[in-house]
Amino acid sequence: MQTGNVYLGERDGERIFRYGNGAYTQEARTGDIGFIFGYQLELQSWPVFPFGNHGEGVFRWVTALLKHSNGYHVRLTAYVDELEITFKDFAGGPAPGGTLSQVVRCPLWLQLRGNRLAFALRSLALSGEFELVDVLYQPILIRMGP
Repeated sequence: MQTGNVYLGERDGERIFRYGNGAYTQEARTGDIGFIFGYQLELQSWPVFPFGNHGEGVFRWVTALLKHSNGYHVRLTAYVDELEITFKDFAGGPAPGGTLSQVVRCPLWLQLRGNRLAFALRSLALSGEFELVDVLYQPILIRMGP
């Protein structure tokens, strides 16, 4: 399965971070992003080309994995070939009793044909800390490009 990188940048700052291999890697400036809290989050991925530059396939789904402690309310938006295709809002309450955090799946079903896939994740309300754990997608090859 192909994998890609997710880049996080500060709206009013100068730092850019690359997410990968279970940790945030600093790309510019110093600091640590760790958990995302205290402000609204909006991040946009760069497009992935799992079929090559001119290939074609079907993107079945995109799933964001979120780790939260006190609830979450986010919107996941999918872009196929740079067009906003669909979005879905996800919300949930605190982690179950006796646990400090919980990882939840936020699936978005696409079933669309295209060449490139990107996503956007935006927090709609802050009810506590949350962290983007991973973003998964499933491509099905129709024809490979050069």
